[in-house]
Amino acid sequence: MSAYLFKIVMVGDPAVGKTSLVMRYVQGFFQHDYKATVGTQIMSKEVYVKGVTVKLSIWDIGGQEKFDTLAPAYYKGAAGGLAVFDLTRRETFDNIPKWISRMQTYANPNLAIIIVGNKSDLIEERQVSLDEAMEQADKLGFPYVETSAKSGKNVIKIFELIAERIVSRKIE
Repeated sequence: MSAYLFKIVMVGDPAVGKTSLVMRYVQGFFQHDYKATVGTQIMSKEVYVKGVTVKLSIWDIGGQEKFDTLAPAYYKGAAGGLAVFDLTRRETFDNIPKWISRMQTYANPNLAIIIVGNKSDLIEERQVSLDEAMEQADKLGFPYVETSAKSGKNVIKIFELIAERIVSRKIE
């Protein structure tokens, strides 16, 4: 049984729920108060996929523009990326191509990427439809998953899926 260590970057506009997704996945809880991530926060967790143990080093990168100059250092060496937007804020969805381009520029043009629509529990406030998000993901060529850090819906799934995609590329 082999063990791998993969760096995963989580990117997206401020307040889309990147930190909440990581906290839910790594520590199993949802924090209600919003605190902007300053620079980057790194957490790790092991997952078992495709017959191997994988340690994910998850880099939660602050979305504020003031951290843009540090982006190359934060993204360097990443094997996968989660581009996160808030289903209740259309502008965060519109910025997904920018975040994907950044990951491909600073990390790797062939990076394993998943587009994540977060806050799926806020049904009444939704501004981006499932069909629209799926269409954008298809156009960009990446899988799309809707999550809720608050309820836990699909949180484990996005991290297992990115790990599986990376391991598949390493094995092939």
